[in-house]
Amino acid sequence: MGIMFKPVLIDQIKSGNKRMTRRVLKPDQFLFDNCIKAWIPNKSNPTTTRVVYKVGNTYAVQPGRGKLGVGRLIITGLRIEALGDITTADARLEGFTDEYAFSSYWNRLYNSWRPQTQVIVIGFDYLVSNGEIDGVPVLRPMDYDNLTSKIDRLEIADLRYQESFK
Repeated sequence: MGIMFKPVLIDQIKSGNKRMTRRVLKPDQFLFDNCIKAWIPNKSNPTTTRVVYKVGNTYAVQPGRGKLGVGRLIITGLRIEALGDITTADARLEGFTDEYAFSSYWNRLYNSWRPQTQVIVIGFDYLVSNGEIDGVPVLRPMDYDNLTSKIDRLEIADLRYQESFK
């Protein structure tokens, strides 16, 4: 499974300048247990869902529909918010200088800027090769050495917490 990006954004993702993206929240989607899920129409079981995005899962970086992935990313955070709630810090994580530059890009992309539109905010780290084990590529977040990934920080905090009980 992949997440599509406009080809112009791929280099920003690979360089680590783009580490967040927004997607319009569809009516059947909701946030639950660090996942964005979607209802699946099923008459025999109306509570059937599928995972769309999940924190900790990896996804191909696709430069368009039907295109082969050009790399992998790992989702580090998910939230739902109004499009107009974007901050300067988030705009920079999106790969733009500020909210205005982001809103201009969004307007060109969707031919509309409606601040009340509900969006899925996806934080991610681009994964880079860390060699191979038995011919299988091993991937790690770009910033692994600096431990700036939210998942790395949470795992370290959890380990420290567990150690405090020994």
